[in-house]
Amino acid sequence: MAKSRGQAKKISKAKSKAKSKAKSTVKKAVAKAKPKKLAKRAAAAKKMVKKAASRAQKVVTKMKKAPARAKRAMVRMGETANAVVETVTQVAATTAGVVMGTVQAVTGSPESAESGGSNGSDSGNP
Repeated sequence: MAKSRGQAKKISKAKSKAKSKAKSTVKKAVAKAKPKKLAKRAAAAKKMVKKAASRAQKVVTKMKKAPARAKRAMVRMGETANAVVETVTQVAATTAGVVMGTVQAVTGSPESAESGGSNGSDSGNP
């Protein structure tokens, strides 16, 4: 039995040496790969920081331009509102003119004479 026990120890020693050798090989491979991976990760992080800085700069630029854009929009809206008001006024005046013309045509006398208004020729009457 002693012989077999010695052989078992030798076999177990050989197995443990093989395992430790495999572990050390794996550790060496990982150690070699780590700097490359770390470099990639560092480059990716650097890239993300640059992107974030660029994005922040763009946001700041847009925020600086916002008041001017708002003013331009308000001016445009004011111009549009003025154009609408002018159009509505013109339509109302045209409609009033048509109504006055129709009333004068139907009644046969000018509206201003009936309302007591003066028109240059009546300047002698008190």
